[in-house]
Amino acid sequence: YRTFVGNEYDPGTDSVQQIANAFMIEVVLTPASNRDLSAHAVNDLIRDGVLERDPEREIEVSFFVMSGGPPVGQPIEIQIMGQDNEQRLALMEVVRAEMEKLGVHGIQTNHRIGKEEIRLLPNYETIAEAGLNVATIASNIRTAFDGTVVTHLQTPDERVGFRVILDEHSKDPANPLRGLYVSNPLGNQIPLERLVRRVRTTSPIAYYHYNSYRSNKITGEIDKETQNIDQIYSQLKERFANVEQEYPGFKIYMGGEARESQEFQIRMGVAILVAILSMYLLLVVQFNSFSQPLMVILAIPFGLVGILLAFTIQGYDLSMLAMIGILGFTGVVVNDSLIMVEFINRLRSGHDVDEAERIGESAGHTRLNPEEFREAIIQGARLRLRPIVLTTLTTVAGLIPTAYGLIGGFHHFVSPMVMAMTWGLLVGTSAVLLIIPVFYSLNDSLARHVSGLLGSVIAKTKTVFIIEKK
Repeated sequence: YRTFVGNEYDPGTDSVQQIANAFMIEVVLTPASNRDLSAHAVNDLIRDGVLERDPEREIEVSFFVMSGGPPVGQPIEIQIMGQDNEQRLALMEVVRAEMEKLGVHGIQTNHRIGKEEIRLLPNYETIAEAGLNVATIASNIRTAFDGTVVTHLQTPDERVGFRVILDEHSKDPANPLRGLYVSNPLGNQIPLERLVRRVRTTSPIAYYHYNSYRSNKITGEIDKETQNIDQIYSQLKERFANVEQEYPGFKIYMGGEARESQEFQIRMGVAILVAILSMYLLLVVQFNSFSQPLMVILAIPFGLVGILLAFTIQGYDLSMLAMIGILGFTGVVVNDSLIMVEFINRLRSGHDVDEAERIGESAGHTRLNPEEFREAIIQGARLRLRPIVLTTLTTVAGLIPTAYGLIGGFHHFVSPMVMAMTWGLLVGTSAVLLIIPVFYSLNDSLARHVSGLLGSVIAKTKTVFIIEKK
């Protein structure tokens, strides 16, 4: 492990900030395959041990698990927006108290107090009576402590500026305005102490803004095994539903890991739907049919069911990275469906098995009798069984070591993504082998039935037309 003095970790931005009165200890664990406890379990053990030694919590201690992948923020993350600093901090304490009631722990804010400072507040009435203005007062104070360039000396090599500034020995840290005077238009020397009021105070080391409002962020953690993050957010939203009426000019935005994951899942769901629709339109052009592309993409929903079951049984969450794996799986599993449907089409067109193997494009469908049509489906499914199974097994064999960390350990960034592709291919391929031949036969039977009905309706329409014409 390593200790960093003067640094603090911000999980929301996955960055380290420099804080004078803080320190950070970074603990690096052994690979997950070489230990029995998860990173979160180790984190809980360390937190419980530290809090037992300091039950009064004289210092603020926070614990975070930094794993691979993009930062998604803390489980609970609330932005409090408002221009009034004091009221915003007061509202933040109210939110903190509500979070503690709900069992949220590790509560932390981004409000940090800086060093003590002296704030100079002008006495406007006294300044006006002396015939001066605030700009003149500020200019004199700036000259005393920062200096003012009053003239320059040009040398052969450079132009040197002359700065007028108060001598270091004349500066009094306890009373920096002592001995400083300013001249008014009448030429009178007036002490600056009479014109400015000194206030010792502290200010935040940084002012944060969110959507153009001054804001502060408060974050917290929950025990995911015993607490439901959605219920906590629901209760917090209910409690602060009328915050704009109770605190005029203030708003509360609730984000964090749950909201970011939800927004990502919505965007990824749209991306998956767009991908499926694009594949369908391309297959319509390929097959010159609207029904056969549906059979090709039929493996996708079956694969999704397999992914959900696999993640549920193994106790894994369907994370953002797993969603990316689902998107990749949809493009791979369609290949198996495409091979089978295309091969059955070639056999149905009247070619024998060898010809169907050689032909690169589908020919027009030949009207076969039911027995011949059934035989074409059986032959197509049987002959494509070995290529599809071998292709899938070799792909899955290459994915499993990464999915389960058999080589190099389980990686939180890559493993869920690869695991989704693995189980999607296994279940989706099974659907291709078992379901698509059935739907192919059902599709043709339905097409024959609809064609017969349309033919009967057209024939009756022609008969009626002829009778009316006579």
